[in-house]
Amino acid sequence: MTTAKRVILCVKIGKAFSHLTSVSWYFILSLMIRFSRSEDYAIVIVGSLAKDYQKRLVPLSDIAKEYDISTLFLRNLANELREAGVIKATEGKGGGYYLTKKPNEIKMGEILAIFSNKQHLVCCPTDTPGSQRVCPKEKYCVAGNVWRQLNKEFLDKIYNLTLDAFLSYKSQDNQKNRENITHT
Repeated sequence: MTTAKRVILCVKIGKAFSHLTSVSWYFILSLMIRFSRSEDYAIVIVGSLAKDYQKRLVPLSDIAKEYDISTLFLRNLANELREAGVIKATEGKGGGYYLTKKPNEIKMGEILAIFSNKQHLVCCPTDTPGSQRVCPKEKYCVAGNVWRQLNKEFLDKIYNLTLDAFLSYKSQDNQKNRENITHT
């Protein structure tokens, strides 16, 4: 789907579903959010290290097997995370990677900033070759202005979340699902 078609679809979705709750909007926005593979897998690495924080060193091969990701790709990401000071490694038998700080002291923004320099909510067809990354209709485009504001709010929220808080979202969703099953 082209970006222009995605924008039209988003505007139609916005009009058709303006009555939805924020949880429903979260689902719709999740269809629009674009993280790079590097950002996603970097979060996989630090998330795996957070699960085993101060318990053991985690070899990249364990993460690669668990998530079916290339060890070489993970090694490249881990090197960038090491250079940024987010993780460290111990080499040799029994070696592996570990976080340099407690999971509740690491902000998601620290991790994403290492790999990202783009908007995550794609709203305008500015990704065409030769584009200046500025929408020519920015001054008067209602949909684009809303998406840019949502992008800013989204990034502010994500960047300020601690790694612990980010990882606990899965636990909260699982708990809500269990509660809904037992109450119905």
